[in-house]
Amino acid sequence: MNAEAPFAKHVETVKKEPSTERGRRTRASIVDAAADLMYAQGVAATSIDQVIAKSGTGKSQMYHYFASKDDLVQAVVDRQIGRALGGQPRLFAIESWEDLVAWAEDLVAFHQGSSGPLPCPIGTLAAEIDRDDTLRPAIARAFEQWLEPLEVALTKLRVNGEIPGDSQSRRLALRVMVVLQGGMLMARTLDDPTILADSVDALLAEIHGARCAT
Repeated sequence: MNAEAPFAKHVETVKKEPSTERGRRTRASIVDAAADLMYAQGVAATSIDQVIAKSGTGKSQMYHYFASKDDLVQAVVDRQIGRALGGQPRLFAIESWEDLVAWAEDLVAFHQGSSGPLPCPIGTLAAEIDRDDTLRPAIARAFEQWLEPLEVALTKLRVNGEIPGDSQSRRLALRVMVVLQGGMLMARTLDDPTILADSVDALLAEIHGARCAT
């Protein structure tokens, strides 16, 4: 297989996590390399040789830790949602309306990027593999991991009277996620960071207006 050939897709079972610290470090280096490459150039364009070269591992190690490309992509999805949530510490500490606004502002500022609007690491994966019945559940789980703390935060605000009492936290969390994903996609596509900022501001203004009207 040459450096430009796609990583062959095998049909095998998912392998277990390594039992040793060295094995876990090796596996993590492969996943990190694959995540960076797939974020930059896509899943289909990422070859086994590229992942091996970037991670500094060998082909035998690749196939020792990953049974198939699906196995590797699922690990990448897990790594990317971990990175995404790790970059949003405010999300897990929302106790007030001001906290919600601060979290949203931080997220918008981060995705503006120094070289242009940044695509969502989960959204880009979803756009490429959403028709794959094997991989779609991994994307769904990733979004659920993102939605869960947001739903918890919105429930707190509803109980505290900071958003309308008839708000359904789950549906509102989904609306926020839709605005974020759509805003990041359009901002990236049109190279205009104000699209995401304006979309988030509009949703927050709508929620705030409904709160004030009650």
